[in-house]
Amino acid sequence: MSRFLKTGVVVLMAATIAVLLGACSSMPSVAELEALPMPQPSHQQLERVLSGRGLVDDTDAVILPAEDVFALSEPMREFLERYVSRRAGDGTKLRQLLQAIFHKGVLGLEYDPFKTYTAGDTFLNQEGNCLSFTLMFVAMARALSIDVYINEVDVPPIWEMQDRDTFVFYKHVNAVVNLKRGESKVVDLNLEDYDVNYRQRRISDRLATAQYYNNRGVQFFYQDEFPEAFRHLRKAIELEPDVSYLWGSLGSLYRRAGLLREAEIAYLQALRLSHRDFVALSNLGRVYTQLGEPDKAGQFHRLAKSFRETNPYYRYNQAKEAFDAGDPEAALALVKDAIRRYRKEHRFHHLAAVIHYRLGNMKQARSSLKYAAKVALDESVSGRYRHKLDKLVAASGS
Repeated sequence: MSRFLKTGVVVLMAATIAVLLGACSSMPSVAELEALPMPQPSHQQLERVLSGRGLVDDTDAVILPAEDVFALSEPMREFLERYVSRRAGDGTKLRQLLQAIFHKGVLGLEYDPFKTYTAGDTFLNQEGNCLSFTLMFVAMARALSIDVYINEVDVPPIWEMQDRDTFVFYKHVNAVVNLKRGESKVVDLNLEDYDVNYRQRRISDRLATAQYYNNRGVQFFYQDEFPEAFRHLRKAIELEPDVSYLWGSLGSLYRRAGLLREAEIAYLQALRLSHRDFVALSNLGRVYTQLGEPDKAGQFHRLAKSFRETNPYYRYNQAKEAFDAGDPEAALALVKDAIRRYRKEHRFHHLAAVIHYRLGNMKQARSSLKYAAKVALDESVSGRYRHKLDKLVAASGS
């Protein structure tokens, strides 16, 4: 079986500026959220941030992009005709398609987490991130009459250790192919970002298209091309106006441009749509700091700190940092705290096993590896842990 296929019941986009938290994260209580100064934006305020005032020269002349992100180019159709037998079964067509996409002598698609393209441009450039690949693959698979849909995966939050107040949430997407007899296969460009343990769900083509425009907007955002960033982020919101993190991206654009009141409105709208959008909460604290409103800023910052300190993935990242710094005792205490908060993450138990092994605690190392294998839903991951456990048992003679 190709390494790009995973059997599963399925259920980056590479990085986006914001997203949802996993079920294991410690979220603010209703009382804490209600205590925050979060007025609902008025219709007039929302119209102002959606106009692009301050970001574009003429708000009345803004033309939003209108790309068919799933469109097949003529070279793509020729590619399918040449490398995939339409008379074959879906399983064979899927295998032939993936071999042609990834074989160095054919298309040879390369992974680049920072490149978001349409299906046609991904094929043309022979590179792209997870969203780019998924758009291209889904378009090609559907042209072959393969039953396929887009799957969104909640990847655990990552803290940037250079800035302990900064945490990055990613959304990862891949494709799920439904074959005969109820069998499903996950097709993923970057399996390192995927785990069957993660929360995941089927999403519509419309939402995937909005994510495309969001990613493109973020790319322009980091290049300080504010008019283009606005056009793309505005298009994303036009497609999916009730998705909180799209408003969060727009808020971050306004904040980067120094338009803090507009940023505030966009973040407040994100929070109106989802109180679970913790990135918007954190960013609002920074906006109020910049606006010179310390009381409001303090409320948001305290909530962000509480979330950070009680989140198991933050403790896990701290444990890895301590271990790499040569302090296994501190690392062990931190990873134990992560496990106490969330026992079903196999990575936590695997790290505990590694630390115990370094400290010479062979019995505890074996126990942690055994539990890691137990909670890993992916059989290949579980198998790797069992293999490590067998080697550890053999080496310790017990």
